[in-house]
Amino acid sequence: MLAYITRLSGDGALELLVFKQPPGQDGSMDAGLQVPGGTVDPGEAPELAVLREVFEEAGLQGLSVAAKLGELYQEEWAHTRHVFHLPAPAGLPDAWDHIVTGQGLDRGWTFHYRFELISGLPPLAGDQGRWLGLLRPAN
Repeated sequence: MLAYITRLSGDGALELLVFKQPPGQDGSMDAGLQVPGGTVDPGEAPELAVLREVFEEAGLQGLSVAAKLGELYQEEWAHTRHVFHLPAPAGLPDAWDHIVTGQGLDRGWTFHYRFELISGLPPLAGDQGRWLGLLRPAN
């Protein structure tokens, strides 16, 4: 699943929370710009899984799902990717580092987070930007 976590900039433009992992953490050179995401555990509702993954990957708590933007079955991974929009809680910094928790392969890796304006955003890794056009500012 993917989490599009957004906020409004000071001038009212929509920003998206993105991250990069330092090269070499997974044996690769550069995994590219990404949004938080992960998998749904057996028996777990996707809406709860996205909140768990956001906590594990970004250290964020107290978020809520504003909308489910879509889903897509990905044959190469034999799972369905669920895509959610979550408004960012007030008071988040513009950028921070977080060490991933949880049980996934990325446990212990450091992700470098920052908010980026959606307009002019570079392409996201793995077609993660596919649903960006569906985002609307949350009330």
